[in-house]
Amino acid sequence: LRPLSGCRRLEELDLHGNSIANIDLSPLQGSGSLRVVDLSHNAISEIDLSPLSECEGLEEVYLHHNRIEKIRLLESSSLRVLDVSSNRLRSIDLSPLSRCVSLEELYLHNNDIDSIDLSPLSECKNLRVLMLYGNNIRELDLSPLSYCDSLEEIYLHCNNTGRIKLPSCRNLKILNLSYNRLKSIDLSPLRVCSELRALYLFGNNISSIDLSPLSECRKLRIISIASNNLQSIDFSPLLNMDSLEVLDMDADLLKEIPTELREKALRRDDIFAIRVGESIFIPLFSDHAREKFRAGAISIRDIYMEIKDTAEYLRRLDADEDTRVAIATYSVLRGLDVREVLFSFRFVESVAEDLKAGEVPYDPLSKVCVELNGRRIPLCRAFDWPLTYISDVDVASVDSRKICVLSVSVGKITGFICVIPYNATIEELSKYEPL
Repeated sequence: LRPLSGCRRLEELDLHGNSIANIDLSPLQGSGSLRVVDLSHNAISEIDLSPLSECEGLEEVYLHHNRIEKIRLLESSSLRVLDVSSNRLRSIDLSPLSRCVSLEELYLHNNDIDSIDLSPLSECKNLRVLMLYGNNIRELDLSPLSYCDSLEEIYLHCNNTGRIKLPSCRNLKILNLSYNRLKSIDLSPLRVCSELRALYLFGNNISSIDLSPLSECRKLRIISIASNNLQSIDFSPLLNMDSLEVLDMDADLLKEIPTELREKALRRDDIFAIRVGESIFIPLFSDHAREKFRAGAISIRDIYMEIKDTAEYLRRLDADEDTRVAIATYSVLRGLDVREVLFSFRFVESVAEDLKAGEVPYDPLSKVCVELNGRRIPLCRAFDWPLTYISDVDVASVDSRKICVLSVSVGKITGFICVIPYNATIEELSKYEPL
C-alpha cells in the first residue's frame, strides 16, 4: 500500500475478495478523508489496525471471512462499524475500543473466542448491535454493557456459555442466548429493559426460571424457552403483558399448555401462539387489521384454533401442509367474512357408518366451492379433521352437488366442522394423502 501514502483524498479502500495473506496499513496513516476499509474475504492471518487510528474520518472497517488469529485494534473516535467476524480468533483485546466513542456496530461472531472482557465497551455510548454468537465463550459478564445506553441487540447464541451475567440496558430490544449450556439464569437485570421485544433462551439446559422480572417488560412480544429441561413454570408474571404474541415452549417437559395462559389468550385476545411439544394453541384474535392467517408448513402435530367472534376482519384461513387442524368456533364461522379456506387431506380416524348424504361423485378439488355466509368460497384443497369421540353429528347441505359440511358436537364444545367428498367411505378416505 506504499503508493497510497500520498492519496490524501482517498475515501474508500476496497480490497475484498482477493488472496491477500499479509498487509501493512501504515501507509494509510493520517489519511484524513478515508472513511471505509474493506479487506474481507481474503487470507489474512494477522493484522495491525493501529495505523488507522490517525484516520480522523474513518467510519467502517470490514475484516470478515479471513483467517485472522491475531489482531491489534485501532483507537478511532469516528469509527462506527467494526466487523471481524468469521475468522480464527481465540481471544481479542477490546481495550482500544474504549476510545471508539462513536462505535455503533461490533461484529465478532463465528470465531473461536473462549473468553472476552467487555468492560472497554462501557465507554461506547452509541453501541447499538453486538454480535458474539458462534464462539466458544464459557463464561460471560455482560454487565459492563449496562452503560451502553443505545444498545438494542445482543446476539450470543451458539456458544458454550454455562454462566452469564445479564446487562441492564434500558433500550435493549433483542437478547438471544439460545443454544448454550445454561442451567439457570437470573433475569432480574432485565427489569429495567422496558423496550425489550424478544428474548430467546431455547436450546439450553435450564431446569427452572423466574419470569417475574419480565413483568416490567411491557413491550415484550416473543419469549422462547423451548428445548430446555423445564417441567413447571410460574407464568403469572406474564398475565398482564398485553404485547406478548408468541410463547414458545416446544420440546420442554411441560405436560400441557398452562391453564392461566390459555385463559389469558381467550380473555384478552393478545397472545398469538402458545406452543408446547407437538401441539400449538392459537387463539385467532383480531387486531382489527389481520385479514390472513396461515398455519401450514409448521412442524407440529395438532393445531387448536379458537376463532373469536371479534375476528371480524379475517378473510383467508390457510392451514395447508402436514397439519391436523381443529377449529372451535362460537358460530361455526358464521358471521365471519371468510372468502378462502385452504386445507390438506387427512384420513378421518372415525366416522359413523351412516354419514352418507348423496350419490354425487367426487369432483376435482379445483372445482369445489363451499357456500358459507352466503358466499361461495373456493376450496383449493379438500380437508378433513379426525372425528373420534363424536357424540352428535348434524349434516348440513352446502353446494349439494359437490361437498357436504359436517357440523359436529364434541362434548361441550360445538362448532367443529369437517368438509369431505360426498359418498366417501372409510376405505376411500384412507387412500387420500396430504397434497
